[in-house]
Amino acid sequence: ALNVLFGSRILPRAALRAAPGVARLLVASSPLVAAPAARAAAPAVFGGARAYGTRSVWNVRSGWAGLFFWFVLCTTVAGVMQEVVGPYVIFHE
Repeated sequence: ALNVLFGSRILPRAALRAAPGVARLLVASSPLVAAPAARAAAPAVFGGARAYGTRSVWNVRSGWAGLFFWFVLCTTVAGVMQEVVGPYVIFHE
């Protein structure tokens, strides 16, 4: 559904009528409207290997703990709940 809206430019046309100032940003950022030469001449924003900064989530101890909590611990708990607790504890016969 989103491909239909953005691919056919229905949304940018409607935005042009609604708010001309904001619509210019939408149309200018659309890859269908932007010139290929202008995109090729633009400098790379994330060109460097450390362009993300020094206090990113994987460079700070609390960030590592947060990633571990969400990706490992919560995933494990969700798997146990789905595969063990649900069938054998909640919906047992």
